[in-house]
Amino acid sequence: MRAASEGPRSLAFGRSGLTLEVEVAGDRLLAEVLAEGAVAGGEATVTLQRPGAEDVTATADAAGFVRFGGVGPGAVRFVVARGGWSLTTPWVTL
Repeated sequence: MRAASEGPRSLAFGRSGLTLEVEVAGDRLLAEVLAEGAVAGGEATVTLQRPGAEDVTATADAAGFVRFGGVGPGAVRFVVARGGWSLTTPWVTL
């Protein structure tokens, strides 16, 4: 995803009651895991994947938020796991 402005950019991905909303601001990412129905229970983890780099996994807080810092431009994708369900996003370019 590329934008002409320098302000925050937003992405949203969803599947079967599990949604990941991501705000990109410079080299920081703020993600929120939203779940409904059968997916609503349990702790959520979000893994940030980049080609040629180690995966970074964080556990969402009680409100479903997780932060990643030091994320430069390039391809990324996210893997969300919650309550036995998972969501893997397509690759996007920051």
